Amino acid sequence: LHGADKSGLSDPFVKISIDGFPKIDLKTKTIKANLNPVWNDDFTITGAFDATVGKIQFSIFDWDMIGSNDSLGCVFVAMSDLLAGPFSEWFPIVSCDTPSVPFKGMLFLQFAWGIDVALPAIDLNLNSEFNIAKEPEIDTNVSSSGSLDLSLPKVSLPSVSLPSVSLPSVSFGFGGTKKPSLDKRSGSSSSSSSSDDTGKSKLHFGLPSVSLPSVHLPSFGSQVKTPDLPEVSFKVRVAGARGLHGADNSGLSDPFVKISIDGFPKIDYKTNTIKATLNPVWNEEFTIVGAFDVKLSKVRFAIFDWDMISKNDSLGCVFVALEELQGAPLLSKWFPIVKCDAPSIQFKGELYLQFAWGLGVNLPAVDSHLNAEFNIKK
Repeated sequence: LHGADKSGLSDPFVKISIDGFPKIDLKTKTIKANLNPVWNDDFTITGAFDATVGKIQFSIFDWDMIGSNDSLGCVFVAMSDLLAGPFSEWFPIVSCDTPSVPFKGMLFLQFAWGIDVALPAIDLNLNSEFNIAKEPEIDTNVSSSGSLDLSLPKVSLPSVSLPSVSLPSVSFGFGGTKKPSLDKRSGSSSSSSSSDDTGKSKLHFGLPSVSLPSVHLPSFGSQVKTPDLPEVSFKVRVAGARGLHGADNSGLSDPFVKISIDGFPKIDYKTNTIKATLNPVWNEEFTIVGAFDVKLSKVRFAIFDWDMISKNDSLGCVFVALEELQGAPLLSKWFPIVKCDAPSIQFKGELYLQFAWGLGVNLPAVDSHLNAEFNIKK
């Protein structure tokens, strides 16, 4: 993994989520001071997912006691890849915002789809193969359990036939936080899921990421040391949105926008929350400065519905390439909102953004027609 701390190491943990399902919010334990962590945490996840388009997102972070956790990249796994049966595989880690851009390191995952299908067995030789010892853990208020082994011979088990009428209820788990609809499993990969009276199918998978102390992983672009990048700056105005998804029972949402750039945890801005509307007007300005790779970096605008009690619901994302901004010093545009974990799939609504490249360039004038267009009072 990437070493995010001054020591050159990281304190890694993994968050598991599925876009559009805010209750799927699982987390492994944290391994201290290690670039080759072993978790061996199992999880079971159940839900009415569309397996033809759904993706599971594994977000890897470096835990920090002070400040926000640093991103160590992501792994995205299509549910359609899991239907064939149990399997185990090393997955290359990629940029969370731009999955086509490789990050540093690999993540080892094991999956089992279906009610009666057990996870592949853990290979007890893996720890000795990579000379891994049990690592100290950090208490981050996450109750988790699991053994420090890992491995997986591929097992031939009957595949589960999914009903064509209703979406299968899927379950996959890690030993993370307890959720009402999620079954926490023990660290043993030999345990199998139990069926219930609803006839739902379940997906089990374990996340034993193996340490690779001195092992040379395949070379990715982000692993190659690049020369220092020049500092660039730009301004952005989050003007407004239209036609957002209604996430609340009222059919409306309480939207706000978070701005980030993958790999730069200090770039973490947020607009105000506008209550009970699908067509919010923010007109909030932000100045962003950093040594970004203009050819690869993208600005992520993540739109959420604010909830007082439960987790905020995702209303989709907009990704804007810095290269596009550099080529157009002044830019005002409606951007279509897409799925955060699958940018090729359109979500609902549009986001109106205005950009000015360089600190010496002023933002375009605020579009005075925005409020009138949506009949919105400030």
